[in-house]
Amino acid sequence: MKLKLNRRVFTFSLLILTIVVFSNLISCDYITENNKAKIEKEHQKEEVVTNMNEAKILVQASEYNLDVIELCEIIKRETKEDSIREMLNGIQNEQEKIFEKYKEVASNNIITLPRFSELATTVEGDVSTDEDLKAYLNLMNSKIYHQRDLIKRLSDTTDNSSFKTLADYASESLRNSLKKTNETLQELEKDT
Repeated sequence: MKLKLNRRVFTFSLLILTIVVFSNLISCDYITENNKAKIEKEHQKEEVVTNMNEAKILVQASEYNLDVIELCEIIKRETKEDSIREMLNGIQNEQEKIFEKYKEVASNNIITLPRFSELATTVEGDVSTDEDLKAYLNLMNSKIYHQRDLIKRLSDTTDNSSFKTLADYASESLRNSLKKTNETLQELEKDT
C-alpha cells in the first residue's frame, strides 16, 4: 500500500512538474514573440519617420528648384544681355531636368511635389539696373545653394537607392549651375 501511495505521489509530482515546465516554455515563447512584435513595430515607425523626412527634404529641394526656374524666366524677360540669357537658358534647362528627376523619384515613392513656384507672387521682376540683376542672381545662387545642401543631406541620410541616384545626378548639375552664376556675378562685379 505504501508503495502504491509513493507511486501516486511520484506520478502526481511528475505531472505537476511537467505542467509547470510546459507553461514556462509557453510563456517564454509568448514573451519572446511579443518582444519581436514590439521591435518590429518600432522598426516600422522609424522607417515611416525616415520616409517622411526624405519626402520633406525632396519637397523642399523641389521648391527651391521651381524658384530657380522662375527666377531664370523673370531675369530672361527683363535683361537684354545675350550672354546672361544664354547662361540662364543653361541653368533653366539643368533645373528642369532635375525637376523631372524629382518628379520621377517622388512618383515612385508616393510623394507629392509642388508644381509651381510661389516666388512669382512675391518678386516684382524689375531687372533694370546691374544692381537689380546682381540681387536676382544672388537670390538664384542662394536658392541653388540651398537646393544642393538639401540634396546632400538627402544623400547622406537615405538608404533608398533611387534617392541616392537622384542626389548624385542633381549634385553635379547644381554644382555647374552655381559655377555659372558665380562666374556671371564676378563678370558683373568687374564691369561696375
